[in-house]
Amino acid sequence: MPGIINLLPDSVANQIAAGEVIQRPASVVKELIENSIDAKSSVIKLIIKDAGRTLIQITDNGLGMNDTDARLCFERHATSKIKSAEDLFKIRSMGFRGEALAAISAISQVEMKTKQENSNLGTKIVIEGFEFISQESVNCSKGTSFEIKNLFFNTPARRNFLKSNAVEYRHIIEEFERVALSFPEISFYLYNNDQEIYALEKTNNLKQRIVSYFGSSYNHKLINIEENTKLFKLSGYLSKPEHCKKTRGEQFIFVNNRFIKSTYINNAIINAYSQYVSSDFFPSYFIYIDIDPSKIDINIHPTKTEIKFEDATTLWSIINSSVRKSIGTFANVPTIDFEQNKSIDIPHITKDTTFKIPEVTVDKTFNPFDVEKKLDNRIQQYSNKFKDKGSIPNNWELLYNKFESIPEITDKELPTVNLNNDSQIKNFQEEAKKITNFDNNYLLIQNKVIVTKLTSGLVFINIKRAIERIYFEQYYNNYKNNKCYSNQIIFPISFSLAEDKIKILIEIENEIKSMGFDYEIQNNNNVCINGIPDNIKEADCEDIFNDSINNHVEKTKDVNYEKIIEISKTLAKKVSLRIKPNTSEEINNIIAKLFSSSQPEYSPDWQKIIKIIAYEELDNLFI
Repeated sequence: MPGIINLLPDSVANQIAAGEVIQRPASVVKELIENSIDAKSSVIKLIIKDAGRTLIQITDNGLGMNDTDARLCFERHATSKIKSAEDLFKIRSMGFRGEALAAISAISQVEMKTKQENSNLGTKIVIEGFEFISQESVNCSKGTSFEIKNLFFNTPARRNFLKSNAVEYRHIIEEFERVALSFPEISFYLYNNDQEIYALEKTNNLKQRIVSYFGSSYNHKLINIEENTKLFKLSGYLSKPEHCKKTRGEQFIFVNNRFIKSTYINNAIINAYSQYVSSDFFPSYFIYIDIDPSKIDINIHPTKTEIKFEDATTLWSIINSSVRKSIGTFANVPTIDFEQNKSIDIPHITKDTTFKIPEVTVDKTFNPFDVEKKLDNRIQQYSNKFKDKGSIPNNWELLYNKFESIPEITDKELPTVNLNNDSQIKNFQEEAKKITNFDNNYLLIQNKVIVTKLTSGLVFINIKRAIERIYFEQYYNNYKNNKCYSNQIIFPISFSLAEDKIKILIEIENEIKSMGFDYEIQNNNNVCINGIPDNIKEADCEDIFNDSINNHVEKTKDVNYEKIIEISKTLAKKVSLRIKPNTSEEINNIIAKLFSSSQPEYSPDWQKIIKIIAYEELDNLFI
């Protein structure tokens, strides 16, 4: 019986391998830029057309290759980074597997030009679908230039699975920003469809690179983190707690200048912020870890974004404590209770004031072992104090006469309902709608919670979530009824956004403008706002745009995602942070609007607004 096992041709094997290494145009960008970095380049240019489908060109001024290496670099597992298995534990370079160029050449049309510094001529190689076409000497500048044309031209199924140009372009931007943030000492340039997008000049200042990429607003949002230990060196920047966002913003972790994804390290950072911000807010961070390569393993996946640490527990502890230290040192998080009485009662002293020597009385009969006598004496002592002041009451209840100005809430003033399940909660809502005057029938706690009374228990209303519900429905209903208006502002607001965010902003432009924002995108990625919706402050605009963009990126894959709903939520959340009701009229207005909404018991994010505690449950609190 003849054998059935076949040895696949190199062209087929490379196409299979390419499926794991090269998943989309952004994968090509990542691999080629990392090769340029390993070649000790000081200037790297990226040129793309049609989100990388038509052309991806990488040009650098690195070391270049001779004609032999230029031909050999396209073979599988051909690399200049390692020579033996021991080198896998000493890796400092970005690449080392020797798979990228073979995979790229198997699924595209490749033209490479390269030249070393002391050579008179360079080398040009053309390969299509892993088929060698030509090699010749050419006149070119020092360094290496790759032109990748018609990606996946010979694997149409893979090409059909690519997303829209906007999505693929966004992934390219992500890869570009990761290497640009890893190596601020290198100049990076990005051109998209013949238009310059980024021109990042080299700098020795990491913060300057971050600010030049993400915008000048980051200059005052970041705090420094730095820690040197025997295990590793930690450095970078964190966002101040007051600048944390509702959505996951710019979060970058670099190990030996390589971008990685680590839920373990992310958890250490988020945990350190837990005492400063609520769990639904997320910080931005740029964390750089310099560690002995022998203490980590990066040879896990071809994308090299996963790393195993030899001592992950110690790493977590050091990062967590370092973040806490940096926040405490630089963030200036306020801890003063501004609601306390600030006045100090200082007695007025004149030259005629006489001073009396304090009298010390000693109870010679005091016996610390006589508990009953000790308690009786203490009660008598306090009774004497009241007698001296002439205010000892005959009945202890009269001690509360000072609170006569606070009227007692009778059960008749509020609806009576037994609140044990959802249907009974709805009955409560119907009765609560009939309440028109809440004066003195509630307790306002730190502008956060309204507490009122029913016959069967206490009702707690979360003010922030109630306001979110009210304004979410207001914005959303205004949009559906074409009643969104723009309030023109005297002095336009201007702020800059990263190029990838500008692209996303264009995708949601119609919805944002329909909500009442009047703006235009100017040169250099500046957004100029001339009009804003009702109840929105000018200072809120930049955060609203960033939050809307981040929400769109995170939720665009959700089948239930609707742009206008998420934008309405973003506006409502911003309003809820600013409104702090103090007067009876304001609280009445909030409660009335809440119970006239479609879902008064839940916020737009389906968090509870109303909490009822029965009187029977109050007794259990003291068990």
